[in-house]
Amino acid sequence: MKKSESFYQNVRTQILDETSVRNNNDNSSILAVIRLDYASLDVVPPEIKNKTALNKSLLPNKGISVYVSLTNDYNFLRIVGLKNTPDDYGDTHGTKAAIGGYLPNGMYMTLEASTHLYTDPIGGTIKEISAEEYSVDQFFTNENMIRIVLDNIKDHKAYYWKAEAGWQQLSSELTSDLSAGSRQQEIFHKIVNKITPGTTKQPLYVADGKGIRDGYFVGVYFGLASKQLEMFKTCQAHLYADFGGRASELNHASYFETNEGAVLACRTSKKSIYYRLDIGNRTRAHSAGYQYIPYLDFSAGKKWQYGVRLEQSAGDVMNYMEYNLPNINDNTIDPIYTFYILRNGDY
Repeated sequence: MKKSESFYQNVRTQILDETSVRNNNDNSSILAVIRLDYASLDVVPPEIKNKTALNKSLLPNKGISVYVSLTNDYNFLRIVGLKNTPDDYGDTHGTKAAIGGYLPNGMYMTLEASTHLYTDPIGGTIKEISAEEYSVDQFFTNENMIRIVLDNIKDHKAYYWKAEAGWQQLSSELTSDLSAGSRQQEIFHKIVNKITPGTTKQPLYVADGKGIRDGYFVGVYFGLASKQLEMFKTCQAHLYADFGGRASELNHASYFETNEGAVLACRTSKKSIYYRLDIGNRTRAHSAGYQYIPYLDFSAGKKWQYGVRLEQSAGDVMNYMEYNLPNINDNTIDPIYTFYILRNGDY
């Protein structure tokens, strides 16, 4: 193809050459259907990429991604009538921040830091602080983690892999560090009680004598994804399934898991809002049994995605952190809500 010719000009010329069977005495119409297969999305001509409204959202980009989230067991859906009464203990609070980008070799790297709080109330310690405000003593564990992840998931290939390595710490020592889940929960409860007095108890943390335990971990995961199914020229959907596991130096913190689900992503034009829905289930095998984690994840936005993720665990919940306990009122497992903000590169 000449440098001056566009991709479409070259294809049109070839079609005309191959369909010369039509002549002036033949008034029939010719419909040409062409299928073009490419080794990867990187070699797809820009004329094709620019023709799809989903291009900027579903094709890999080379920008920096940023992710910030807040996780809590507070029933945020009660405003729409969901009658669930979490006890505000057990797996109760967490935050995460991550930044990622492409490496020169094409792999994607993410650096992530997180904290998660698990608590157990001490019976008979509820005290009235002031009118409509109470406190409760509780044992606790802060799980703090730093993780590096390498993957090829964002290339949207039929097969994908992910490798991780990091450090995790379980701490039951008192701290005023803002990066710790326990300190964050104190602030979060004060804010909630200021808006709606008496909604939740103010935590008073008690060291349980277990101190600090830490160690390193590594993990690897492999998966398959179906081809993108286009719907109404504005949506794409695909199925995925992966398996893998994590080996940790901490007691009972290792596991093997499978994960399967479906993704639907929609955008009507390049400048419109991008919607994404992810529904799936993780099954985690660990030293105490099997934990099932169905999830629903929805996000929407343009350059920034604003999302919510709902998880409802069942089965044998991992409890290497000591206080990942069921609801003290009905012995059920409380749902976990995660609210996040994501900028997934330059789109």
